[in-house]
Amino acid sequence: MAFKQQRLLQLDVLRCASIIGVILIHIIGSSFHFWNEGSTVWTVLISIDQLLRFSVPLFVFISGYTLYSKYAQDFKYREFYWRRVVRVIPWYLVWSLIIYIYINFTVIPGFVNYPTWKLILLGKVDYHLYFVSMIFQLYLVFPVLLWLYKKFRASFVISVFIFEAILYLIFSLDGQKTIHLPWRFYEQQQYLFFGTWVFYFVLGFVLSEKRISSSKKFVFPFITLAILAYSVYNSLHLISQTADTNVATRSTRIPLLLYSTSFIISALVYSDLLVKMKKVILRILLYFAKISFLVYLIHALMIRILGNFILPNSVLNLIIFTALVFSLSIFLAQLSLSAASKIPFQKLKSIL
Repeated sequence: MAFKQQRLLQLDVLRCASIIGVILIHIIGSSFHFWNEGSTVWTVLISIDQLLRFSVPLFVFISGYTLYSKYAQDFKYREFYWRRVVRVIPWYLVWSLIIYIYINFTVIPGFVNYPTWKLILLGKVDYHLYFVSMIFQLYLVFPVLLWLYKKFRASFVISVFIFEAILYLIFSLDGQKTIHLPWRFYEQQQYLFFGTWVFYFVLGFVLSEKRISSSKKFVFPFITLAILAYSVYNSLHLISQTADTNVATRSTRIPLLLYSTSFIISALVYSDLLVKMKKVILRILLYFAKISFLVYLIHALMIRILGNFILPNSVLNLIIFTALVFSLSIFLAQLSLSAASKIPFQKLKSIL
C-alpha cells in the first residue's frame, strides 16, 4: 500500500510537469513569429519546444498507467465511464462556452463556425480542446486495448508501436509534401485522432506491471538527451527545407516518438526522486496537479487575452507574459472550483 501511495504521488508530480510543458509549448508557439529565424533566441525557443514535447505523451501514458492499475483485474463499465464524464465534461462544456463567446463576439465574429456537434464532440472551439475528445476516444477503446494487451502482450505492444511509427512517417512525409494524401490531415486532426497517441497509452499498461532494473536505468537519461539533440537538429533542418515551423516542430514525428518514449521511461525510473523534494515545493506541485485540468482548459484563453496587452517579442516580455498566463489561469481555476463548491451538482462527487 505504501508503494502504491508513493507511486500515485509521483504520477501526480509528473502530471503537473506534463500540463506545465503543454502550456509552455503554446506560449512559445505564440511567440515564434516575433523572432528572426536563425537568431539565438529563436533557436533556443525551438530547442525548448522540442524538450517539452514529452508533455502530451506523458499525460496519455499516466492515464494508461493509472487505468490499467485500477481496472486490469476488475473492469466495471458503469463506474469507469461515469467517473470520467462527471469529472471532465461539466468543466469542459463551461469553459468551451466561455472561450466560444470570447472568440466569436470579442475577437472575430463568426470565427468559430463549425457545426455544434463538432464544437462539442471534437473540441473545435479552440486549438487545445482537441485533447478532451482525444482522451475520451482512448477511454472508449480502453476495454478493447485492455483485452488485446492481456491476450497478446509483447506482440500487441510492438504492433502498436509500429502502427504509430508508420502513422508518424506518413504525417511527416505529407507535411513535407514528399507524398500527397487524397485528404489533408492537418496538425489538429492528427492530434485529435486517438491512434496518434495510443502507443503511449499502452506503454502505461506495460510499465504499470514491469520494473526497470536499477542496474540499467542510468542509461535512459543519456539515450533521452541524445534523441532530443537529434530531434532539435531535425526540426531546424525541416524548417530550412519547408519554412513551416508547425510541420517542423509538431509532436507527430518519429524523432519525437522515440524521445517521448525514452523520456517517459526515464521519468518513471527516477520518479522516486520527485517525492524527495522540499515539502513546500512538493505541496505547490501537488496543488497545481489538482487543478491542472482546469488550468489547461483556461490557459489558451489567457494567451489570447493577454496578447492584446503585452507582446512576447522580447525576452523580458516573454517572461512576464508566461508568468501572467500561469497566474491568471491558476486564479481562474481556483475561482471556478470555489464557485462550483456552492453548486449542488458537486454532490455527485460523493458517489465517485
